[in-house]
Amino acid sequence: MDENRPLGPDQEMISYIYKAIMDWSGDGFLVIDENGKIIDINQTYVLKLEGTNGLKREDIIGMNVLDYIPTSLLPDFIHVNKPIHDVDVQQKIADKFLNNTKEQYLISTRATIYSPKRGVLGAVAQVKFYDQVIRLNNQLKQVKQELDYYKNELIHVSKSSQKTPNDSLTSIVGTSDAITLTKGEIVKVASMDFSVLVLGETGTGKELVAAAIHNASSRKNGPFIKLNCSAIPAELFESELFGYEAGAFTGALKKGKKGKLEQANGGTIFLDEIGDMPMSMQAKLLRVLQEREVDVVGGSKPKPIDVRIISATNKDLQTCIKNKTFRSDLYFRLNVICIHVPALRERKGDIPLLAEYFLNRLNTQYQTNTRFGNMVLDLLEDYGWPGNVRELINVVERMYAYAEAGIIETIHVPFLLQHGTHNRHFSKGTLNEQMDHVERSILLTALEANQYNCKRTADFLGIHRSTLYKKMDHHGISRLASDL
Repeated sequence: MDENRPLGPDQEMISYIYKAIMDWSGDGFLVIDENGKIIDINQTYVLKLEGTNGLKREDIIGMNVLDYIPTSLLPDFIHVNKPIHDVDVQQKIADKFLNNTKEQYLISTRATIYSPKRGVLGAVAQVKFYDQVIRLNNQLKQVKQELDYYKNELIHVSKSSQKTPNDSLTSIVGTSDAITLTKGEIVKVASMDFSVLVLGETGTGKELVAAAIHNASSRKNGPFIKLNCSAIPAELFESELFGYEAGAFTGALKKGKKGKLEQANGGTIFLDEIGDMPMSMQAKLLRVLQEREVDVVGGSKPKPIDVRIISATNKDLQTCIKNKTFRSDLYFRLNVICIHVPALRERKGDIPLLAEYFLNRLNTQYQTNTRFGNMVLDLLEDYGWPGNVRELINVVERMYAYAEAGIIETIHVPFLLQHGTHNRHFSKGTLNEQMDHVERSILLTALEANQYNCKRTADFLGIHRSTLYKKMDHHGISRLASDL
């Protein structure tokens, strides 16, 4: 093509469009010819790669792409005689190629430049950088959080409409000294209107204790409203807890909405996972405790409320206070009375009673007469139960599902329980195979104990969430059932 020949109207427009894309896009663009020589690169890409010998755009054009980016896959797209394209997510190519340490991942789109008459003319790469990807991911994550939250709220409302919670002391199964002490504390505090802080590990039954306090109190005929502080996106927290007036913000319901505190008026509100409440909301909750009134979003004046607050957490709030993630003044307001719910390992004598209780509940539900065989209850009692009662429920349900002829035998006991006891039964295989088997069982048990919530499971196991994902992928455990 004669470069000095004037461009036609359409060609001139195309030229301006191309220049605008290259100059103004936040993505990186790189174009090579059929020999792998760089014929164009936009300034965005140059700035992201400025760690490479400080080269400028005019220095880069004319270089072979592999001399500039040795790991580039773009040359693969010129060694074919047909148009192809590819999209992938890759880790940063090398520290020296990306001077911004935040740029951990790239999304690269590559395509052949192909002419039906002349064949392959070259190739082009478009790169989306980490900051753009994360911004988009955060937006999608926020939408997903909101959808998940309202989906769960709909499920809870549906369940609540089918039956009224009647959890009482009789629902807290056990005769051990530890659980008997907890029951005694429930009886003592039920008649008072003080705030109660329920402490205990994940899966110990803190919500059951809160419901038992409510149903043994003078407020038992009033509402019992539950709010999981870790399940609400920060953007929704204020409107969910305090409610809003009509037209308070874009997307608000025309009639407004009562918050959980106002819904609990005359009764009890149970704030689960209180340690995860945003700091901005902690200050507002403190005012509710002090003034006994609610500031509705978009409202002109506070609304008086009469509500008892029971909160719960598995976190060490004293440590949270030191780390400045929890207010000390709110802690003392919530911790007027503290009830500790013992871990299952602290009440081993209750394990057979609990297992029988949950099995009988399944028998009633499905009109069966399944029972435990020899040694099964011994295996259950000898296990450490890191997921506590919630884990025990999951295990009993799993064994019940696999039971044959109405008897749960030791063969139906999950591998982890058998290999987590003092009387270990080793399976065949190399050490690595057995270690893999044990690790997979630990992951499955921990996921089940935390209802397949990966964030809680990672915290529970003391590992980073990315490590949990890698281990799940390694062991072929699907992420589809989890909250990713």
